[in-house]
Amino acid sequence: MRRQVYWFFTFTFLAVGLAVALHGFIKLRAARSSPAWSSVDGTIVSSFNSEEYSIEGTYTYKPIVEFLYEVEGREYSSDNLTYGRRKFPDQGFVDYIIQQHPVGGTIAVYYNPRRPGQAVLQPGDSSGLGVVVGTGIVIILFSIVPIVRGNRRDPMRL
Repeated sequence: MRRQVYWFFTFTFLAVGLAVALHGFIKLRAARSSPAWSSVDGTIVSSFNSEEYSIEGTYTYKPIVEFLYEVEGREYSSDNLTYGRRKFPDQGFVDYIIQQHPVGGTIAVYYNPRRPGQAVLQPGDSSGLGVVVGTGIVIILFSIVPIVRGNRRDPMRL
């Protein structure tokens, strides 16, 4: 029974590592290709600062900018300001971003021509996504060690 639990957790961590790395890689790829996407004018429908309290006892701030845009006669909505970093420790910086995106304002929206529902206001920003991919890879590596070791000896004798 202990052996089954051991392998269950080993493969669960491996699956989590693969999911995190894949998610980061997909977002990183989109961020890097987004400067070449088509652009249209969009309208900002909502713009505000979201405040979150962390377990460490500090606040982080996230700019929320929701916008509408139209591609080939179909209307889309999104709140992807950037693919990169989305939370910041400095409320003043986030307030500045919100001021740059007033409700009712017109803004350039970069959308994926293959998937027009995928759009971003600041193309190319991939800050922080390398950390996500790296974290996934580290989790995968830590998951592979017990699998390799398990083939050589009894995994319950660590």
